Amino acid sequence: MELDLKFFTRCSSCGPVRDWLMQQLSNGKDNLPVPGYSVELLTFQQLFDPESSTFTYLLGCKSSGEALLVDPVLEQKGGDLALVDELGLKLKYVLNTHCHADHITSGGVLRKERPEVRTVI
Repeated sequence: MELDLKFFTRCSSCGPVRDWLMQQLSNGKDNLPVPGYSVELLTFQQLFDPESSTFTYLLGCKSSGEALLVDPVLEQKGGDLALVDELGLKLKYVLNTHCHADHITSGGVLRKERPEVRTVI
């Protein structure tokens, strides 16, 4: 499996976002996760909200313990945070690939509950 975050968006300009994301998830000792990464070090969960037909993605680095939520939905906040905690990860970033109100609102609510979380659009 090749690690390419274009599955979040088909936008041709997502390369800089992907590169930035990979740097943020790095543990500072190596460049994981990058192409050629070990699957054992990456946590990936695809989540689905049936009410809005929206996908959310959870990416986590097992070596650093840091995680990123992509396009979270406000109504799924409790389940998303429970999954992050269950996996023993610390949510570091919320990344919204587009500006729908449910995603933007969710990022702000997550940040209120966990002030260390940074939101990115």
